[in-house]
Amino acid sequence: MKDENLNHEFKGVWIPATIWLNKELSIQEKMLLVKIDSFKECFASNQYLADFMGLSVPRVKAIIGNLRKLGFIHGKEERKGNLTIKRTLYVDPMKFHGIARIENDTKVVLDSIPPRIENNTHSNTVRNKEEKEIKDLSATPPVNQKDIDCESVFEFWKLSMNKHARTILNKDRASKIKARLKEGYSVDEIKQAITNCSKSAWNMNNGVNDIEYICRNQQNLDKMLETTQHLSTPGKQLAAPQQSLDDVLKRAF
Repeated sequence: MKDENLNHEFKGVWIPATIWLNKELSIQEKMLLVKIDSFKECFASNQYLADFMGLSVPRVKAIIGNLRKLGFIHGKEERKGNLTIKRTLYVDPMKFHGIARIENDTKVVLDSIPPRIENNTHSNTVRNKEEKEIKDLSATPPVNQKDIDCESVFEFWKLSMNKHARTILNKDRASKIKARLKEGYSVDEIKQAITNCSKSAWNMNNGVNDIEYICRNQQNLDKMLETTQHLSTPGKQLAAPQQSLDDVLKRAF
């Protein structure tokens, strides 16, 4: 008998914890139980299940009998005289998924999962991995304000200098911006220095206008901040320090 003839809904090899950790069941019983559950309606014969499990038919009958006895499965038979013409097996959802009872048809109460087996290498490994993942998540640092300010300064510089959209904030540029922010310069002060540089004919004509140069050290930044008078404008000014990034984008485009 082929799988496609059995109204088969294959669900993979996932096994509920209530089954996998159940000490009453053998591995063969667990595997056969999951196989039965993978069908919408399991009317597979003992021979089919025996072939699938690589077991004898008597052994499959014994496993099914024990699963019935423990309440994990039940079934119904269609008979013609003394002959069974169809048998359908059903997995008990309360036993299979660990549901103890359903109160008022809405509240589902779950059985507790049996404790992990002590001194079991696999169980301990899984537990250690889960604990490490939880610890890693709790140790995730918050968003760094310096990173946000650095991005803001860099985007302002790109717009002020009319740089290509693909111009990147490399490690050298970022380190210089963050160094000046760490020294106490405000975002607005650095933006003012960028604006002054963009209005300096000498800096613009000689290509001395990279954000790395402006923020290279305190002397360069102070020089750009002090350069506020008698500046010629070599081109269209795209940004002003007091503007937000949204205002700059609206003005530029």
